[in-house]
Amino acid sequence: MAVEEKPQSGARPRRVVWELTRACNLTCRHCRTVTCPAPTGKDLSTDQVVRVIEDIASVARPTFVFTGGEPLKRPDLFTIAAHASRHGAVVVLETNATMITAEAAAFLRTCGVAAVHVALDGATAETHDEFRGIPGAWAAAWRGIAHLKAVGLPFHLKFTIGVHNRDQVPAMLRLAEQEGAAGVHLCARMPAGCGIRLERDERLSPEEMEALLGWLSASFERTTVAVQATCAPQFHRVLRQQGGAAVVERQREQAHAVVGGGCSAATQGCFIAHDGQVQPCRHLPLPVGHVLQQRFQEIWEHALLLRQLRDRDLLGGKCGECGYRGACGGCRARAYEAYGFPLAQDPSCPYEPGD
Repeated sequence: MAVEEKPQSGARPRRVVWELTRACNLTCRHCRTVTCPAPTGKDLSTDQVVRVIEDIASVARPTFVFTGGEPLKRPDLFTIAAHASRHGAVVVLETNATMITAEAAAFLRTCGVAAVHVALDGATAETHDEFRGIPGAWAAAWRGIAHLKAVGLPFHLKFTIGVHNRDQVPAMLRLAEQEGAAGVHLCARMPAGCGIRLERDERLSPEEMEALLGWLSASFERTTVAVQATCAPQFHRVLRQQGGAAVVERQREQAHAVVGGGCSAATQGCFIAHDGQVQPCRHLPLPVGHVLQQRFQEIWEHALLLRQLRDRDLLGGKCGECGYRGACGGCRARAYEAYGFPLAQDPSCPYEPGD
């Protein structure tokens, strides 16, 4: 399908999600990747990662979100984090927390890590351990969180929401409040990796997701923890429908939500895979460049798909007709999974333009 681009500004990426390795100590049923217990040999070396950090830092100061697999499976993680921090980047670690010892927590703090996002799969040990594939994963994660608390390192709880735990969302927010989390990320299940089958079998229907987002919007003023709906760009439409611009501004001021521009693929940031391939986001498996073969700035500014995704007027179907497309943009990964075309309409959204 032919698309026509508009001239674009030179906006820099605000966030780069970087998969340092696919090695992991857990076997989660919904994982975006097919994980393995040890590195595959395709991970970038320490020197290569350092050079890419310097390349990116020469043109931008994004937040680096170091993820995996399990990033703590890399013994050079502390070196990488410290290097990124020294070059002016905000460093965030995504982890299952089971490998965070007291010593590791102290190192993370010393290396300049600003926050740690801990992935959980429910509000109970039973729910979490069943999905993680290893008994005791819940207890181990909370031991890791305790070590983070001990060194004063802020942590966020990141929950992936599906049919199996949708009724636990209120309990998840209460748990985050009780434990002193700096934030909560509620992540709609995505169609990627091992999660493709689960996305089809256990995802929330568009109507169920709409109801959840409506409840979440109405709950903001009753929570004391910052809440973000991740991979649910229609949340920005729901906010505007329920309260208009005033509620969006109020929640931004109260830091009860990260209210931005909907789908962040290519607009707010991008994804670097463990082997150096660059994608619009971690869930959209369409390579647009390679950090060992091109300068990051060249990829960010000139990759055709990234440029197309930034132009919301190129969206197809009802997303292209929607008056909220600037604030939302629809999930490009779900569009690609459903139709084989990343600019197609988002099948997870029940909204019909003009309603």
